[in-house]
Amino acid sequence: YQNEDASHSAPESLAEAPATPLQVSQEAPVPLPAAKVEAVDTNGNFQPEIAPEKIIEGLLSNDADTIKKSQEEGKKVVEQLEPEFQSLGSTENEHSLMVAIYSVLFAMGIGCRDQETLADLTIASLLHDIGTTQLFPEVVCTPELTRTPALAKYFQNHVKLGLELLDEIGFALKPRARIFFEQHHEKFNGSGYPANLESFKIDEYAQLIELADLIDLLQRVTYDGKTRSLKESLTVIQEIEGQKNFPQYFNPEILKKVLNWMTVSCKDESIMLAQNTVEQVKAKAI
Repeated sequence: YQNEDASHSAPESLAEAPATPLQVSQEAPVPLPAAKVEAVDTNGNFQPEIAPEKIIEGLLSNDADTIKKSQEEGKKVVEQLEPEFQSLGSTENEHSLMVAIYSVLFAMGIGCRDQETLADLTIASLLHDIGTTQLFPEVVCTPELTRTPALAKYFQNHVKLGLELLDEIGFALKPRARIFFEQHHEKFNGSGYPANLESFKIDEYAQLIELADLIDLLQRVTYDGKTRSLKESLTVIQEIEGQKNFPQYFNPEILKKVLNWMTVSCKDESIMLAQNTVEQVKAKAI
């Protein structure tokens, strides 16, 4: 998808950033939706080929081969829900695929098996960063915590640009998927974007995409220049949520449910520590 116009330089400040969004590319290849694989029971509940508990346990492993195998198993679940999506093999698409895998696993882990909801979550996750193709590559490749305030503000345009791009090419997101897409960078304390939604105004499934996005970014250099394991990423989230007496990024009930599920799937100190932090912050906020 990447806009590779080398004649542009990344803005150093808001004054230098484009006053209007960049022109939508007409050449950006986007996967088209297709009929979903029939993997539902008579009540419309999704039946994954591989149990989500097994996949998350593998992803939490310290063994590289086990992690890789579990990623492939997670990809199969995503393809069951959106079989026509084809990853182009780029780093960005790998990130989007992992966000979809985590989002769907988390949703199933906390009890959602409705096929339509999971399908909407899948497509919103897979496309959540498509708007970054309309930004300067230098900004997109800059680790999140090292962006200047101006560049961070500029990067926030990718949600709006993503929706504009999808509309331009005639890719119609279903209403619920569009909400997931629009809100996937909103934060519980109101510091997110684009609408600065806060607290329970944020859709719970959009919060799962935000959680999945942060977890995968923490494992790559695109958050702060460091790479981490999934367990180490959960430790960072514990640190973020424990900074103040009020939840920072995530609905504490949703985060608690996800961590409870992960704890049951894989007894691990990092998950239990994050779980305890959520409980403490939640208790202080009440």
